[in-house]
Amino acid sequence: VRAEHLEVPQLLGLLSEARELVAPAGGALANMVFMPAGGRVTALYDSNRPPSAESLSIDYLCRASGHRFATAAGTPQAPDATAYSVPLAVLQEALRA
Repeated sequence: VRAEHLEVPQLLGLLSEARELVAPAGGALANMVFMPAGGRVTALYDSNRPPSAESLSIDYLCRASGHRFATAAGTPQAPDATAYSVPLAVLQEALRA
């Protein structure tokens, strides 16, 4: 689901039933506050650009919201690209954490 394409009521409806939230490391992960407690939040990031301490502070928000937190590192699609891909095995491992 691409949250940026949803209206707020639609997004809140989905999040209120979500057990997993997977998104690039950053502000989108704060949507976890609308999930029921006990969910899992997984931050995706480029292994060449690890998340900053600020974005990893989402871990504290996870704990306060009753969620588990994991990260999954991807690899850049090109040396100078901002796009990256996370191998399925890496994502599956993070989701099992």
